[in-house]
Amino acid sequence: MGGLFLMCRVLELPPPLTPPHHSLREWGEGNPESEAKSAIHRWFVKCADPRYREPMALLDVRAVTRSFYGVAALRGVDLTVERGRITGLIGPNGAGKTTLFNCVSGLVPPDSGRILFDGADITGARPDRIARRGLVRTFQIARGFPRLTVIEHLLLSGRDQPGE
Repeated sequence: MGGLFLMCRVLELPPPLTPPHHSLREWGEGNPESEAKSAIHRWFVKCADPRYREPMALLDVRAVTRSFYGVAALRGVDLTVERGRITGLIGPNGAGKTTLFNCVSGLVPPDSGRILFDGADITGARPDRIARRGLVRTFQIARGFPRLTVIEHLLLSGRDQPGE
């Protein structure tokens, strides 16, 4: 059993398509109707092109440190997970992957640094509050509980979780 592999998949609807209010002249103020339609068309084409979209960090970890009894497990870790992207974190045993997940999910607080989830600072927050915001951690337990039925296993899921 090698290192831990995390894969996050975040689905989000695109932002509402509304014209930028800073360029009314381009939208038809003083222009013929055909030029206004052309400007609207160019704007929609630009919105649909992923090259023009600004990446937004759903998870932003900055300069996070964590030590245990004087031994540094994390030294200034920076990590960004963008919306709509699949991100993997791999590394050798002892590299600090699990410690980072523990800090991000609230199981252990970082000694320093900042953790932002969906724009909110969750640094040092309790795991239940972080889970209510939509950041949920799973553990590497690949087996169920032998005495529970399938329906009882399904009932173990977190309450009020929106899912994917």
